[in-house]
Amino acid sequence: AEQGRRVAARLGREFLRSGGFVTTLIASGQQWDAPNGWPPLEWLAIEGVRRYGGADLADAAREHWLALNRRTYEVTGKMVEKY
Repeated sequence: AEQGRRVAARLGREFLRSGGFVTTLIASGQQWDAPNGWPPLEWLAIEGVRRYGGADLADAAREHWLALNRRTYEVTGKMVEKY
């Protein structure tokens, strides 16, 4: 349980951005690296954080992610694979 709380704290400190959790902290230009986020990983991270007592962080990440999806759809008319 303590390890889960430490991981959640690090996610909040380092990985949470305006569009949700980034997949990595490395901006290599590759599709799987920062600044991108992937829907399945967002869900896993949000639910994992929630299960270790991080409801506020999970809610914030969810709202960031949904807002990014909403903005992207409003601008492009599309839901995309990664954001």
